Amino acid sequence: MPSKHDSVKARLADALEFYNSHPDTYTISWIATKYNVPYESLRGHIVQPIQAAHGGHNRIVTLSQETAICQFIHDQLDRGIPADRATILRAVSDLRPDKSPPSKRWLQRFLKAHPEFHAIRTKTLNTQRKQAQNKANFEAFFMEYQALLAQYRIKPHNLWNFDETGYMIGCYKSTEVIVPVEVKQICRIL
Repeated sequence: MPSKHDSVKARLADALEFYNSHPDTYTISWIATKYNVPYESLRGHIVQPIQAAHGGHNRIVTLSQETAICQFIHDQLDRGIPADRATILRAVSDLRPDKSPPSKRWLQRFLKAHPEFHAIRTKTLNTQRKQAQNKANFEAFFMEYQALLAQYRIKPHNLWNFDETGYMIGCYKSTEVIVPVEVKQICRIL
């Protein structure tokens, strides 16, 4: 046996159908009386129809803008300048110039909604070290190193490692950047 609630829902659906087929002919109160449904319920469904999805009404950016932000993060990484939090917030502000800038909390929620990105800290790297980090330089160094070991007949037990780097004065601090999760380390050139 159908419940009373089901019959009210059915009558309400019939009343809405009748109203939609005769939009400017009958008043809402007349239709509510005819179909024996509460006036406020009928009026609420007519004035503000039930929405299928809840939430998302306070979105700061549209889905296409969100896709653009994701692409921006990838592009910045490809350029060798990974985006930090402030850069991303400025980019979002540029996407919506007539509105207030997003909050830091918005960026936290954005990162939570996009698990393909994460925050890491950059490491500083001297320009000379960066230029030296290629396969040809390494191979040339070790070929010369092996030749010197053979020329002077240096035995492995006579080798010592001295790290003379010391303190690097004037280095930039490491900063937190947003990158795809595949990226585990970023070096920043001095």
